[in-house]
Amino acid sequence: MIRILFFLISISFYFVSCTVDPTYDCDDNGNCYDTGDGNGQFLNLYDCQVSCNELPVGPCNITSVTYGPYIILLDPSPNNSLGTNIYNFTDQVTITMYHPSYQFNQGGVDLYKNETFITSLVGSFGTWSSSQRTINLPSSGAGSSNCYTIRVTGASGNPPYHIISDPITIY
Repeated sequence: MIRILFFLISISFYFVSCTVDPTYDCDDNGNCYDTGDGNGQFLNLYDCQVSCNELPVGPCNITSVTYGPYIILLDPSPNNSLGTNIYNFTDQVTITMYHPSYQFNQGGVDLYKNETFITSLVGSFGTWSSSQRTINLPSSGAGSSNCYTIRVTGASGNPPYHIISDPITIY
């Protein structure tokens, strides 16, 4: 019994895991794929997508305008190496509202693509702390685009304010 146990323990040292971590390459059409052998040029899908130019680009049709004295900032931009305002679906974003001289209660937070409402990110008059609110982008939207905006609305002020972020890319 002891010899069999020793034999099994000795043999277990010779077995090596057969799993290969995914690595990625670009195909001729600029699409990313897992090579399946661990020898891809990129260690993660995001770096491959950036290198293969899979980030969405195109003209935006945003006609709404900000009204009210607030300024909206989004932080962090997790993909700053590509420029600001590039996010993945499900990223966490902190929205900061600034007013030059005073503060109203911020209202709801919505996600739009061009002028189309996609989803509410925060219900009307959710909890804000020091003019900030942290939200999670949805797990999916209306597809990848560089024409998403985050819009904050409220009933305070005359007229009520409506603040639109600069366009952001979500993919």
